[in-house]
Amino acid sequence: MSVKNDYTQVTVDDENLGNDIHLECLGCKLDLPSLSGGDLPLDVMEVILQIQSNGGDLNNLSDSESFKFAGALYAYFKRFYPVFWEKLRGEKKAVAYINALVSAWWEQSESDPKA
Repeated sequence: MSVKNDYTQVTVDDENLGNDIHLECLGCKLDLPSLSGGDLPLDVMEVILQIQSNGGDLNNLSDSESFKFAGALYAYFKRFYPVFWEKLRGEKKAVAYINALVSAWWEQSESDPKA
């Protein structure tokens, strides 16, 4: 006896993705996905969900959460923005640039009308 399995097609509605966030840092123009949208890489999304579940305040992260968030973002920039990553590596204030960039990215994502 044969059993027929019917599968429902899953699709994505682009309206749930949020608007891109446009930032410039170290002469690089970065078109970043909204941190509250649905088009983030899964590693970054995991950390964002953890932060949101703890109140969503970047300034009140535990050391463990801060390191996990920073690690996910460093890997993201290195993979998806290699030119920016190389410029960042040559900077004496690389961590300060990352902190400023992430703060602006977070603020812009929260003000995204589609978020």
